[in-house]
Amino acid sequence: MKLTASILIASAHAQGRNREGKDSDNTNTDSASFSDSFADYFGGYDYGGSSFDYSGFDDSAFGNYNDAFGTDAPATFAATDAPTAAPTAAPTVAATEDPFAGYDFSGADDAFASYDGADTAANLDDTVADIVSDVVDAAGRPDASDAEEGKSSQFIQAPPVFEVDLGSSTTWCWINEGIADFAADTNAPVVNTAINAWYAAPGAWSTCDGANQVCQIKVVRQQNEIASIISQCSNQHSCVDNMKSNMNPELAASTGNKFFSSWKNQKCRPTFGVAAAIAYNGGAGSAGGRARGGTIPSECYYCVEPCRNEYVVLNTRPAPLTDAEQLTAMKNSMCIGKTAESSGSTSSFAFGTLDIFDEASHQVGALNAIDTTTAVDSPYQSRAYTLAKDDVNGSPITQVVEISNIQAEQIEALETTSEAGMTALTGTITV
Repeated sequence: MKLTASILIASAHAQGRNREGKDSDNTNTDSASFSDSFADYFGGYDYGGSSFDYSGFDDSAFGNYNDAFGTDAPATFAATDAPTAAPTAAPTVAATEDPFAGYDFSGADDAFASYDGADTAANLDDTVADIVSDVVDAAGRPDASDAEEGKSSQFIQAPPVFEVDLGSSTTWCWINEGIADFAADTNAPVVNTAINAWYAAPGAWSTCDGANQVCQIKVVRQQNEIASIISQCSNQHSCVDNMKSNMNPELAASTGNKFFSSWKNQKCRPTFGVAAAIAYNGGAGSAGGRARGGTIPSECYYCVEPCRNEYVVLNTRPAPLTDAEQLTAMKNSMCIGKTAESSGSTSSFAFGTLDIFDEASHQVGALNAIDTTTAVDSPYQSRAYTLAKDDVNGSPITQVVEISNIQAEQIEALETTSEAGMTALTGTITV
């Protein structure tokens, strides 16, 4: 304890001795002391009087900046010891030399005199064309000869116009979309509502310019009833590509089962009249919309021949037919859609008894391209066929194309079909 007390006393004594002779922390920090120090360093700092010399900023330092810019400066006020209010008169500016004096625009009035009439929509196009032509002609080309006069650049030339007479078309597709009504309790499509909507407005026949090789019809079924129908123009390659997805993934049939073993995973699941398939899709013998396939629609594509009967499409028949005769003419012509004739008959028959909208009718037996006795799904398939015809010199022309089996059957039948108003096919198809 005595040692600690001695250390503290010695420390305090040393601190007191070290501070002797030091100024206070506030020494020379008042404003008067600061001003004296600044004056000692910089000298006089009276910037409002003679301490600062402005004489270097006269005309001899900068020259006449008015001459440098080719114009007189605006009027200025005389220098005074103190600023004064500006005079009420506005400053004036001396006239400036015309910078465009070297350019000649004297011909501008004459050049545009003939365009004064461009005040109506009727002559505006002609007027603009005249202006462009005159400007290009006046500009000419570098080192152009007199022979070039009157010519203009290619980019302003009108492109060739290709006239298309749609009245001479001989193939049509019925284009529309039909959506079904749905039952409130089961969510199943109401029977025939999608079909009726597909035949109704705004459905119409289309010439399908640029894609008139085939009519593509997509039929979506839910719980084995048609939920929607969408038809459009197509070419054979696009439609067949879509049709190939019908049975994808296509695997070999299992033993004792004529369906593909992958049938339940296909986009298109036709039932082929088999009770087990109908039940799987949510039809009879199932829990309806709660069935495994009842919640997953079946989407099938059909590629069919366009309609070629102008009486059906254009209603140009010389002598009217009865309603029954008009429907027969549609079926014989294989026109899928609604006739423009007085009866307003509708048909979805591709050929014979095969109705696109009736799956049961697709099992037509053994024909040419289709043979459901050996391949139950053949109405939904496609393959390569050879089309042949003679050219103008009588020499044969052949082409191998892949088309749907339904379309192949239609072409086969159309080769021998004779119906008023229809354009006959030339050539043959080897099935």
